[in-house]
Amino acid sequence: MSSATVSNFLHQASLFSKEVLSQPDARLRLRRSLVARPSSNAEPSLSSLQLAAETLDRAILAPDSDSRLDLLDRAEELLLSALGGDPHTSAVAFLHLAVVSTLRGNPVRSARFLLDAFASDPSSARGDLAPKVWEESLVQPLLPLHRLFYAEKQAILASVSSEFQDRQGSMSALDFSFTSESLAFDEASRRQLLSRMSNETVEELRMLEDAYEEALDENTKLLANFLREFLENSEGKELTNTKKKKKKKFFVPVIHKVRGIRVSGAEKLPEKTGDAGFRDGRYN
Repeated sequence: MSSATVSNFLHQASLFSKEVLSQPDARLRLRRSLVARPSSNAEPSLSSLQLAAETLDRAILAPDSDSRLDLLDRAEELLLSALGGDPHTSAVAFLHLAVVSTLRGNPVRSARFLLDAFASDPSSARGDLAPKVWEESLVQPLLPLHRLFYAEKQAILASVSSEFQDRQGSMSALDFSFTSESLAFDEASRRQLLSRMSNETVEELRMLEDAYEEALDENTKLLANFLREFLENSEGKELTNTKKKKKKKFFVPVIHKVRGIRVSGAEKLPEKTGDAGFRDGRYN
C-alpha cells in the first residue's frame, strides 16, 4: 500500500477529529445516532457512552491542562467500558476515542480508533458517522468490487427494454455508488423502471443489492483491519525484525465469498486495470 494512501487516510482522520472537536453539533450528531438506532444489546453501554461524551465536552472546555488530562482519562475509561456489545454503540465509542487521542496529541492512535469504528459497524460508519472519511480515503481500494457489481447489475438490466436502459435518470437510481449523495434513491424513477421488469428480474436486483451490501461490509472491515495493521507496523509495534519484512503488502477485495451472484471467471477479480494505483487487480 502506497505511503500516499496512508497519508491521505491520516489526513482525513485528522480532519474528522478536528471537526468533532470544534463543532458541538458534530458531537451531538454522533450521540443522536444512538437514539436513531436503538438496540437492546446497547442498553448496558449507553449510559457509559453518554457520560463519556459529557466528560469529553468538559475536557474540551477545561481551563488548564491538568484538568483536561484528568477528564480525558475518565472519558477514555468510560468509552473503553462501552465497547464489545452492540456494533453501532461500539463504533460511536471508537469515534469518541479517536477524538480523545487527538486531544492527547496522538494522531496515529486516533486514526486506529477511527478504523476500529469502520470495522465495528461498517454500514453506519460509511453512512452517517464518518461519510467524508469513507469517500475521501477508503473508497479507492474497493473500486474492483464496485466495478464487479456494477457490471453484474448491467447484465441483469439487459433484460429490460432498451427504452428504459437508455434513460440515465432512471438507471442511475439503481447505481451502486459509494458517495453519500447518490445513495438516496429517486423513488419515482425507481418505481417506473421496476414496473417494466419481470418479477424474476426484480428479485435478481434485490438479491444483488443485498449481496453488494454484504460484500461491501465484509471488505470495509477487512480494509480497516488491514490499514490498522499497516499503521501499527509502521510504528514498529509488531515488527521485531524489519529486515524480514521485504515484501510489500497489498489489499485485495474479497469477492468469492458472496453468494447468489452470477459471476464469470473473468470478472471475479480483474487481472489488470487501467487506473493508477492498481496492479494485477491489487491496490498499491
